[in-house]
Amino acid sequence: MNGEIQAQWEALKKQKSSLTPEEYTSKVETLLDWVSYMDSVRPESFLFYDEMCALLDLLQIAITVTDRNAKIMYSNTYFASLYKTDKESLANQSLADLYPSLRSMNSERNDQLVLKSGLPRLGIQEQITTPNGERTFNTNKYPFKHDGKILGVLTISADMTDHTSSIKELERAKQMAEDANNAKGQFLANISHEIRTPLNIIIGNSEILKESISQRSIEFTYLKGIIISGTNLLNLINDILDLSKVDSGKMIIKKEPINVRNFLNEIKEIFKVKAQEKGLNFEFEVEESLPSILWIDEIRLRQVLFNLIGNAVKFTIAGSIRLEIRSKLKSKQVLDLFIDVKDTGIGIPPSQQRIIFEPFRQQVGQSTRTFGGTGLGLAISKRLVEAMDGRISVSSNIDMGSAFRVYLSSVEYENEWAENFPADSIEYRFEPAKILIAEDIDEHLEIIKTFLKSDSLTLFDAHNGQEVLNKLPQCQPDLIIMDIQMPVMNGFKAAKTIRESSQFNKIPIIAVSAFSDISKQNKVLEVCSDFIQKPLSKAVFLEKVAKYLPAQKVIKQAEAKTESAEKDDLKLFDEQLAELEKNDLFKDFKLEFSSKIIDLYDEIQLNMSMNNFGLIGFQSLDIGMRYKIGILTETGKQIDEYLSSFRLEEIIKLMPLFDKMIKKVKSNQKSGYGTTTN
Repeated sequence: MNGEIQAQWEALKKQKSSLTPEEYTSKVETLLDWVSYMDSVRPESFLFYDEMCALLDLLQIAITVTDRNAKIMYSNTYFASLYKTDKESLANQSLADLYPSLRSMNSERNDQLVLKSGLPRLGIQEQITTPNGERTFNTNKYPFKHDGKILGVLTISADMTDHTSSIKELERAKQMAEDANNAKGQFLANISHEIRTPLNIIIGNSEILKESISQRSIEFTYLKGIIISGTNLLNLINDILDLSKVDSGKMIIKKEPINVRNFLNEIKEIFKVKAQEKGLNFEFEVEESLPSILWIDEIRLRQVLFNLIGNAVKFTIAGSIRLEIRSKLKSKQVLDLFIDVKDTGIGIPPSQQRIIFEPFRQQVGQSTRTFGGTGLGLAISKRLVEAMDGRISVSSNIDMGSAFRVYLSSVEYENEWAENFPADSIEYRFEPAKILIAEDIDEHLEIIKTFLKSDSLTLFDAHNGQEVLNKLPQCQPDLIIMDIQMPVMNGFKAAKTIRESSQFNKIPIIAVSAFSDISKQNKVLEVCSDFIQKPLSKAVFLEKVAKYLPAQKVIKQAEAKTESAEKDDLKLFDEQLAELEKNDLFKDFKLEFSSKIIDLYDEIQLNMSMNNFGLIGFQSLDIGMRYKIGILTETGKQIDEYLSSFRLEEIIKLMPLFDKMIKKVKSNQKSGYGTTTN
C-alpha cells in the first residue's frame, strides 16, 4: 500500500507544473483525505513513514495534524518555515501557547466543529501573523480518523497572500481606471458646458437676425449657413459626449414620437448637397405605406444615419448614394424598420467587414490622409443601434460599393400626425401673461426676451435664484424660465425653494441649461416642470413655453407671387442676362443652365419625383447665387422650403416659371437682351 501511495505522490509532483495552485491544492487534499480515512494504514505509519514525510515536506502547502487537545501531532517543513523553526520543535506543542497569533477563537471553533460532527470544514479564510509578516491562508480542515475514531484534525492551508495581493492590485487598478473614466466624463461634460454657452449666443442671435432680413438677400443665406454650422458643431459636441457614455455604459435611449418623413427629409437635404458637391447622385426612397409617426430615439438614429451616409459620401468617388426606408408590420401599432444606405464606392473586403465595427479600427489599406476619420463612427453606430433593440450589418464587394442595413425591431407607430409643417413655420399668439426670466448672462437673457417679444407678454428678469425669490411676490408670474447655473443661488435650489412654498408651488418652471448628462437633467426635473437644453432653438423654446401658457398656434403661409410680380421678376431676369453678356459670362451661364436646369426640367416632365424636385431646387440656388440671378436664387429657396414640408403642389406650381425662364435663355441671342418679351 505504501508503494501505491508513493506512486500517486510522485505522479502528483510531475503534474504540478501543469496545474493551477487551486487544482494542485485540491489533488493534495484528496490524496491526504484518502490516506487519513484508510483504516488499514496505522496513523503512526502515515505520520512517520520516511518516504511519506519526505513527500509532504516537498509541498508548498502548510499541513498539520493536531490531536483533540490542539497539540501538534505532525507538521510539514513548509508549515514550520512560516515560523522560522523546524518541525521537530513543534511536535507535541500547543500552537495556542507557542504562537498566540496563529490560533484564534474562530480557528479553534472550526476545529471543535470538525471533531464533533466528523465533517470537513472547507474554504476558511484566515489572516495569520507570522514572523514573515501578515499572511492570508485558504484553509480546509478534515477529521483525522483511525478505526472509525476521530483522533484529531488534519489542517491543510494554502498561502494565498500573493494571490490576494494580486486581486487587490487588480481591484485598485480597476478603481483607478473607473476614476480616470469618470474624470474624463466630467471633463467632457465641463468642456461641453463651456462650449455650449457661447454657441447659444451665436445660434440665438443668428436666428433673431434671420427674421429681420429678407429671404432674397445673400445675407439671409449666410445667416442660414451660420445656424447650420453652429448646429453641426453642437452635434459634434454631442458625439464626443456620446462616445464617453458608450464607453462607460451610461447611454440612455429615449423614445419619442417623430414625424419620420420630415426627419428623413431633413437628412436627405443635408447629404444631397454634400453628394452633389462631389458630382454624385443622391437617391431617396421611402415606402409609401410607412406610417407618419414612429416612436424612436431621433437623436441617436440621426447620429447613426449621419455616420453611415457620411461614410457613403466620403468613400464614393463616382456614381450614387441611395437611402431606402421600408417597414414590415409585426402586430397592431408595431413594426420592424429597415433602413438601407447603399453606395457605389470603394467597397470593403469580406475579411474587413467585421473589424470596421470595432473602436479605432479602419479598413486595412484605407488612406487616412485621403479619407480621414478616427475609426469610431461605425463602432458607436453599432452600439447605438443595439441599444435601440436593433442590429447593423454590411454587405460589400471591392470596387462595387457597400450596403449598410439598420434593422430596428418592434418599433411602435401611429398613423396620424397633428402637424406636418416645419417648426419654424409655426407662430404662437400668446394670451396676456407674465413671465419671470432668470439668467445671469445678459446676452442669453436678451435672446430669450427677443424670442418672447409680444405685446401680450409682460417680462421680468432676474440674475440669480435669490433675485427670483425676492421678485416672486411682486411679479406673481404665470411662468418662470430659469437658468440652472447662476451665482449667489443656483436655479435648482431656487426651484426647490419655490416648490416648498405654499403660495408659489403651482407656478410652472422651465429649466434652461447646457447640461447634457441625462441624470442631471432628470434631477432638475424633480423640481422643474420642463427642461430645455442650450443652445436654444427658437422653435423648440416657444413650443415648450406654449405648453404652459394659453396660446394660439398659427401656421405661417408662404406669400403667393402675383402675376405682376412674376412679370417684374422676368423683366429683371432679362436685365441680368444682359449684364452677364456685358461681362462675357452669358456663354458659361447658358452652358450650365442648359446642362443642369433644362435637362432636369425635361426629366421632371417625365418623372415628378422628390429627388428631381430637390435637384432642380439645388441647382437653381447654386447657379442663381454664383451668377447673381435673383429669380433663380429665390425659386431654389422656395423649392427647398416646400420640400421640407412635403408641399409638392406648391413646387408643381413653380414649374411654368421654369418653362418661361428656359424659353428666354434659349431665345435670347447676343443682339436681343432686354428686348424679348413674354
